Amino acid sequence: MKTYNYFNNLNDASSELKNEITANKDTILISVNTTNRYKSVLFTKMLSNKLHLPFDVLFSRNIFAPENKNCIIGVVNESGDIILDNALIDFFEITQNYIYSETNRELEEILGHIHNYKDRSLEQAIANKNVILVDYAILSGFKTLCAIKSLIALGTKEISIAVPIISSDIFNYLDNYVDNIFYLKKEKHFTKKEDYYKSFEKACIEDILIKDKNEFNI
Repeated sequence: MKTYNYFNNLNDASSELKNEITANKDTILISVNTTNRYKSVLFTKMLSNKLHLPFDVLFSRNIFAPENKNCIIGVVNESGDIILDNALIDFFEITQNYIYSETNRELEEILGHIHNYKDRSLEQAIANKNVILVDYAILSGFKTLCAIKSLIALGTKEISIAVPIISSDIFNYLDNYVDNIFYLKKEKHFTKKEDYYKSFEKACIEDILIKDKNEFNI
């Protein structure tokens, strides 16, 4: 049985990844984050502090199959962009009405988080900036690809990705759409994200994103 745990925790991974990143003062870090999990935001904040660069969050939500809430069939983000797994949708014979309904429901959840934790749009945050999309691990690449779609539509001049560990197949796929991928490890047989960390620092979103939102403008 393989033992992974390449990193002690998120802080350990961010310290290592920092040394792989090339960025200038016109760069902003964007956390690729689902609203019900905040490891990505915490990791981005740690990296932001180490690199002395501003950061913001691009909220997204997973869309699940109707009969299997562990099966992700797509992702929608705060820009309204959607990435769908059409092969799974066809396999499960999922209707367009279901996808439309679930997408709108998840967008409502996202809007609540935007109201509570953001005081500017993605377009305002990235204006005249090079963007580095940040996550603590990339397995399927749905969230990241959806974020790239949003950034391209907004005319972002340079898009990169920073991640400690990434699936080899997804690396090869995403590499076609971005300028750089800063990473520490590529994993051919990716299991689940939690397998590669010994532990995770505990934090709630109120601790990470200060309620007065000042940290978005460091």
